[in-house]
Amino acid sequence: MTPDQQFLFEWQPEQLEPQDSPPIEGEIPLNLEVQDGRTYKFISQESTRLTHALHWYPYAFLPELPRWLIQKYSHPGEWVLDPFTGSGTANVESLLQGRNSVGIDIDPFARMLAGVKVTPLQTRVLHDCRRWLDEQIEHYTQPSSSLFPVFPFRDCWFDRCVVEELTFIRAQIEALREGPLSKADKPEADRFIALFLILFSSVIRKVSSADDQCIQTVARKDRRQETTPGLVLDSFRKAMDTQLPRLVDFAHRCPKGIQTIIPDDNDARAIRFPDNTFDLAVTSPPSVNAVDYPQAHQLEIYWLGIERTSLAPLKRLHIGTETVWQSEYHYLHRTGFRDLDDLLKRIFDKDPKRSYILYKFLMDMRQNLLEVRRVLKPSRRYVIVLGDTRIRGAAVQTWKYLSEIAQQVGYTAEHTFGTEVLSRDEGHSRRRKSGIERVLVLRNVKD
Repeated sequence: MTPDQQFLFEWQPEQLEPQDSPPIEGEIPLNLEVQDGRTYKFISQESTRLTHALHWYPYAFLPELPRWLIQKYSHPGEWVLDPFTGSGTANVESLLQGRNSVGIDIDPFARMLAGVKVTPLQTRVLHDCRRWLDEQIEHYTQPSSSLFPVFPFRDCWFDRCVVEELTFIRAQIEALREGPLSKADKPEADRFIALFLILFSSVIRKVSSADDQCIQTVARKDRRQETTPGLVLDSFRKAMDTQLPRLVDFAHRCPKGIQTIIPDDNDARAIRFPDNTFDLAVTSPPSVNAVDYPQAHQLEIYWLGIERTSLAPLKRLHIGTETVWQSEYHYLHRTGFRDLDDLLKRIFDKDPKRSYILYKFLMDMRQNLLEVRRVLKPSRRYVIVLGDTRIRGAAVQTWKYLSEIAQQVGYTAEHTFGTEVLSRDEGHSRRRKSGIERVLVLRNVKD
């Protein structure tokens, strides 16, 4: 079957009704009966709880929504899959609710962050590492410039004293192996070092000349960050002060005997697990024309040594990427969906590249739907939370097309409703550019 033949019917328009009931603050009632087409407002009180705020991540799940979905559609001891795990929120909540889980992401920074967030660590060793790092910082000495990492535009983003202090801290974290972790076996030492590297990463943007109020990595419009000697050292200490108590609390709350796996060799389009493995899949995939995740985290990626040069190869791996080859969009791609093909044509007439980006996103998501269906047990659910977007002035109701694709490949659309999730902790919405997000509850139908 060719891409031009795979979509066989049209979507009948359905409008979401405005939210007209009181917002639900905090825990979402398990017995909340959703109505198709309605929109519900949830106010999170826990965006900074436990490991959820360990590191900034664009459009991360606020925990109450995935927790509610996990409790509603799975049981303790079952297996939950998030094929676009991002910062790992759904995996953290699966663990806390006594569910085994797997988190898949093509992005190595996301995998590193998610892996740290789901790993409970020994309190005593955490404090030993903290004390040791404090002692090293007290005796700070400027490192040799030969130790500075080399990456594009480093000195445009960071003042000299910032580069020196970041280089020093990174070296001390690596030296934990010879310090308080000298008696730990390699896997245990790796887990602690990964945690402190994430804490190190969490201060990088704050001490750079990047605008920390903007999702993408762009220079501050008003002025450069005022940097003085000691800024990085103090920022890292504050990160440890803030996060270590949350890490200890998280470790105490984690149930025993529950597995959380963040594999390195999986892709949402090629899931390396056997058929019928999972009891639930829940995710918030990247949206087309939304966030360039490698670009958003480029400073952190360079300082962590994940990449050293161009990020383009990493960007091309992402679903929803805008980094595509010119040869791929010199002609109009069609799907066989009349409404969607009309939309692709309208966009193509204005911008062939954007038309292809939307087409490729939907094809990639179709492959994801097929893979999740394969690894999902019969009659179990795949819950997808995503927003709409606009491309060259055209409204793109992505959720409608994905719902139709899902039905074509073997799911039934059980529920469709809207959510708006706000954070009480941080005073902002997790909303995407289009505002309300849609929740698709798909049931896997197997022969």
